[in-house]
Amino acid sequence: MSVEVSDIALPENTILHNKYRVEEVHYLGQTGIVYFGVDLDDRAEVVIKEFMPYKIANRDMNGKDVICKSRGCQKQFVKAREAFDQECAYVYKLRKLKKPYEACVLKYRDVFEENQTVYFVTEKIKGRSLQDYLENGIDFSVRDTMNMLVDIVDQVHKKGIIHCDIKPSNVIIQDDGKIVLIDFGSACYKKKKGDEMMFASRGYSAPELYHGGKIDEKTDIYSIGAILYYMLTDCQIPAPDDYDESEEIPSIAELIEIPKPLEDVIMKSLQRDRDKRLGSLSIMRKVLNQ
Repeated sequence: MSVEVSDIALPENTILHNKYRVEEVHYLGQTGIVYFGVDLDDRAEVVIKEFMPYKIANRDMNGKDVICKSRGCQKQFVKAREAFDQECAYVYKLRKLKKPYEACVLKYRDVFEENQTVYFVTEKIKGRSLQDYLENGIDFSVRDTMNMLVDIVDQVHKKGIIHCDIKPSNVIIQDDGKIVLIDFGSACYKKKKGDEMMFASRGYSAPELYHGGKIDEKTDIYSIGAILYYMLTDCQIPAPDDYDESEEIPSIAELIEIPKPLEDVIMKSLQRDRDKRLGSLSIMRKVLNQ
């Protein structure tokens, strides 16, 4: 049975924490509902993310409180809440990130508890996703965009955080051409072994996110390589369950004319074997600027 977001979302004009007004629902995700709203103190446009894992949670009879559906899913509910709290912590840790420029990741504003759940507030970003640019054929600088993405991810890594879900829809291009990396809901610190079947985005996620392998900088490098591959060829990398293990990813040179150094760095970043994969964003940066 499909879920209508209007049945579980807070009504428009709901006031939260005595300062945030809900104006509209943006989307319904696995772990929560994202609203557009306004900070009544300074009139700033904000994004409010409410922990509401609708598959295992309901609204209580008062229409506001979030409660677990049953005792049988209580452990899953607690685990989802821990993951939500961790996402808030990652964005908080990155709140002072200024390289390669100010506000290059989601800008943290607030976290608070209300209605027996938690709300995470960030500033609303004005721009369009890289996915929108690609799907609608809008002109943009591939070199500048990818250079900024590489620099941002490098700074995130220096904070010890692996994003784990870098894809075109999570890269926002603002009106001034600068980009913002969003959605740290899948992020984690380096792990010797990831959880079995972590969240993965088809066409962009590294194989280890599908089968619980080691999670580190190479996990994000694979995703950046997959974005470059897609931007240049209009072809997505197949997900691990879409190909035979012995099947090679088609060389990018088979699809387009491309300088050999750039081809090499893209294909090396897409190695399914982590030990053979490109291990340094500085190498990718150098090739992009040749």
